[in-house]
Amino acid sequence: MDKIISKTLSARLKVRSYELDGYGHVNNATYLQYLEYARGEYMKQMGIIFRHDMPDMIRFFVVNANLNFKSPATIDDDLEIIGTVKKIGNTSFTLKQDIYNINTRVLVLDAEVTVVFIDPENKPTRISESYREIFLPFL
Repeated sequence: MDKIISKTLSARLKVRSYELDGYGHVNNATYLQYLEYARGEYMKQMGIIFRHDMPDMIRFFVVNANLNFKSPATIDDDLEIIGTVKKIGNTSFTLKQDIYNINTRVLVLDAEVTVVFIDPENKPTRISESYREIFLPFL
């Protein structure tokens, strides 16, 4: 398998009319939802399945999101959100996420999102070795 492909994660979606602002572009806040959707898809691709009824479930909370808007997306645009793990810390990891227009291959947005591991008491907790092993191929 190509090394670059093995290190990337991907999610796709289509822009819907209710996501647009008064200028006919995707509303800035909507991009946070796109990135959240993609992170959920990435977790599935890595084999991490979340069930809210798990008593000892470790959760991931976004603690920082930096978005750079490059080109507007409009109604019915097909978008692909490419992700890689940029950094793995003690209690958090940082994802690089880029949104592309599939048809034009134009970069719509680039983002870095830091996510912290939270235990059932809502306190930061160390990333376990098993999760590190899952994330490392995408670093």
